[in-house]
Amino acid sequence: MTNTEDSYHHWDWAIDSHRGELISSLNTALTALTQAGAAIANLTSNQVYDIEFAESDRGGDVAAFIADGLRYTRAAYAITQDATDRN
Repeated sequence: MTNTEDSYHHWDWAIDSHRGELISSLNTALTALTQAGAAIANLTSNQVYDIEFAESDRGGDVAAFIADGLRYTRAAYAITQDATDRN
């Protein structure tokens, strides 16, 4: 293998490694955001009814930020998956 071929091999390996890391991190974020969404839903439910979240804008704001985070993270995952599948 020539130095050029070796450089390209290392470059390809680095790209694959970082793409895998990105996909894994996005999966972790999706899991965490999904769990956070469930937590805020429970806090504002009639069964738990945390007054700090249920009777103020806090609960709705937190839920909206989590929903936005999920939406953005899913979009980032889809873009990353598309780029990875093309190669």
